[in-house]
Amino acid sequence: MLTFNRTIKNMFPNRVRQPIAYYSYYKHTVELLFSIENFSDRSRQTEASKGHNSKEELDHYCQILNLNSDLKLLPTIHVAGTKGKGSTCSLAESILRSMGYQTGLFTSPHLLTPRERIRLNGQNISKEEFVELFWKLHTRLSANKTKPFPYLPSFFRYLTLMSLYAFTKKQTEASIVEVGIGGRYDSTNIVHPDVCGITTLDYDHTSILGDTLEEIAWEKAGIIKGGVPVYVSPQPEGPMKVITDYAKKMQAPIQIIPQLHDLVSAWESKLKEGNQPIEQYYQNGKNFQLSLQGNHQKINAALAISLVVQFLKSRKGFVDDVFSKCITLPNKRNPEKALLNSQVKTIESTQKISQMIPHFIHGLENCVWNGRCQIETDKEYKNDRVKWFLDGAHTEKSISHAIEWFHSKVSKGQEKCLNILLFSCTAGRNPELFYKSITNKNVIDIAIFVPTMKDVFTSETLKQMKILWDRFPQNQNNPSIQLDSLADGIQQISKIANSGNKNINIFVTGSLHLVGDVLKLKNFVQGD
Repeated sequence: MLTFNRTIKNMFPNRVRQPIAYYSYYKHTVELLFSIENFSDRSRQTEASKGHNSKEELDHYCQILNLNSDLKLLPTIHVAGTKGKGSTCSLAESILRSMGYQTGLFTSPHLLTPRERIRLNGQNISKEEFVELFWKLHTRLSANKTKPFPYLPSFFRYLTLMSLYAFTKKQTEASIVEVGIGGRYDSTNIVHPDVCGITTLDYDHTSILGDTLEEIAWEKAGIIKGGVPVYVSPQPEGPMKVITDYAKKMQAPIQIIPQLHDLVSAWESKLKEGNQPIEQYYQNGKNFQLSLQGNHQKINAALAISLVVQFLKSRKGFVDDVFSKCITLPNKRNPEKALLNSQVKTIESTQKISQMIPHFIHGLENCVWNGRCQIETDKEYKNDRVKWFLDGAHTEKSISHAIEWFHSKVSKGQEKCLNILLFSCTAGRNPELFYKSITNKNVIDIAIFVPTMKDVFTSETLKQMKILWDRFPQNQNNPSIQLDSLADGIQQISKIANSGNKNINIFVTGSLHLVGDVLKLKNFVQGD
């Protein structure tokens, strides 16, 4: 700590007059991290025509940080896709942590604080570690601004480096890394995974990834490495062919994941075989209950299980005596890591997957992933009559899953409830596509359109959101409101709740930023 204090004093010689005030330095560090984004991007524009991509850039930075050899040894699960990447990664991390492994988890975006993106053993990296890590990298990278990259990494690339630096120095036993955008040219694609996963594909970031699912699939498939096993969630025929063809080209074993109920049946059969009472392993004493709500999360859970099983076989030497009929890829190691066999910590054990069944169950039943099918009771009102249903869905398919979940929760006794939609979406997305799924359920009584705290919308943009909503016949008899701020939206909801005794259900969706802002303003989750 003394070394760190001296480092801070050298960085801010005019600001340190008293013992270290970490919050002040943390706040300054986060502000600087965000400011790097604009400056670096302007500098980077001049390099774009030279054919540089983020992977080349990150390789350059890793060389400066002496990270390349450590990354080759890092036990890693790498996950791309459009829907459910973060959920899959969080579920896989929860399972492995339940097994006792020291874990690292890198995800994006964050809801409340950038520290969420880097988690060690299930906890956000501390403010102290965040500050120390940022400046350690800043010092070395600033001193080595050389061509072809004479600038600091932008926001996401900087955080990618911070996470991987932390995981390698902490020597995490399992690091789970979520792709940011795409995969092929994403900054996370510098990892050397033991197994890869691709979640459900949908239309998102089309200006970058392409206008068809096949084009998007080609970008996502770019994380597949030579000889490294890859598991894929079910996809339409066209994009699935793109992925399988690329896996074949890379000589990577590939499998479409089994269904969750088949995996649950497999572990229950194994428990029965050993005369173990199944119920004792379940929290409710009856049956398996995935902690993440929504039917779509079953697909993510099945992928997470498949990735963990393969990781245990390939990296830890486990024998699969439970799921071998469902999860069929061979016990194959990353060829690149096999060349470093003497350095890679591989446990040639006689351990069996069946010994880990209780940990699979515990990890899946206790995983916490905020902002996805999350229900919060508003304590400002008696009798739990005001509830918030939050899901950061922001693609057409994910919105349809989110409204399906909301409808399943509020459809009973609907005549006694007032259902409010609180909606926002970022520029470049067509809200009309989202509205189709929502209006089909015919469950919304009032719609409120607001900007997020991050986005600056013109009143015309909000007006357009409202106009598109009002065009649907199902909405024409229901009021809709556009407001200039989220705070105004929450205040409007309070007025509605205070004007009567009906139960109020607020469905918050369209943007993860919106969900994060609501969680923060309502104090449902503790931020910075």
